[in-house]
Amino acid sequence: MKQPCVAVLMSTYNGEQYIREQIDSILNQKDVKVYLLIRDDGSKDNTPLICKEYIDEYSNINFYQENNIGVGKSFMELLKVAPKVDYYAFADQDDVWLEDKLIRAVTNIESIKEKCDKPVLYTSNQVLVDRNLNPYAMRFAKEPRHDLIQEVVSNSLSGCTMVMDLSLRNIIIDKKNKPQDYFLNTRLHDTWVMIVANIVGVIIYDDDSRILYRQHERNVVGVKTLSFMQKIKDKYTRFTSGKFRGNRSRLASFILRIFKEKLSIEQKDDLECLAECRSIFGAVKLLKNKKLKCAFNETDVMLFFRCVSSWL
Repeated sequence: MKQPCVAVLMSTYNGEQYIREQIDSILNQKDVKVYLLIRDDGSKDNTPLICKEYIDEYSNINFYQENNIGVGKSFMELLKVAPKVDYYAFADQDDVWLEDKLIRAVTNIESIKEKCDKPVLYTSNQVLVDRNLNPYAMRFAKEPRHDLIQEVVSNSLSGCTMVMDLSLRNIIIDKKNKPQDYFLNTRLHDTWVMIVANIVGVIIYDDDSRILYRQHERNVVGVKTLSFMQKIKDKYTRFTSGKFRGNRSRLASFILRIFKEKLSIEQKDDLECLAECRSIFGAVKLLKNKKLKCAFNETDVMLFFRCVSSWL
């Protein structure tokens, strides 16, 4: 039987320390045909030279260098320019994949597609490892909440675990569904993929993990554990900078506008509540919405303050 083809999309940035292990693990995937497309986002180290070594040896790798635009925009650009294949997967530059990572995802997707004709997104848990690949924990003890409202508020599932079918990829790269720049400057590509999948498709969460998710001091994105004072400082910096101010309510308004015909009544009601929260009346309405309160996981006082200050 013909093996399914997966386009693996990797955005690199100063990743010389670990990138060889990751590329090798992608090339060693079994029972799938891999096409690896790498976009370098303005590295200043030897990452491009290492990638060029691989493209000289392997015909299924393509590599190109561009100016730095940030991780979210870089991955969205990769998704847009990738060739038409069966499936698409995001890859970080510093992890290691077990040899059955992709075929496990593809098998899960195909089992769902036998039952419905909707676009499908596969995601999974992660094995957290140190810089030397020593495991020390599973990222999630149980399946994290990942409905539409939770994704608008705060995403927890990582792009490096995601595999999507061609139909979902085509919807995401459609020009009319393109996320606004402010979103990709403050959130990431994986959040947008989760949002779109929640609206138009089916999301599979696999509690098993076939990825060693490396945590080290130079992670561009990783699992960060902050102390209480660091959390306070982070919230204060976010508030005073204005960079994140009003982003969630703006995002809710944007989703309502571009996906209006595809949203369920419940999704519309929740998004409208979030979009209109920047007033005393809107704050009171939001506080009565149990789903939104649960997604934010804040005290009523803090949530009220964030609403009336246009912080959401």
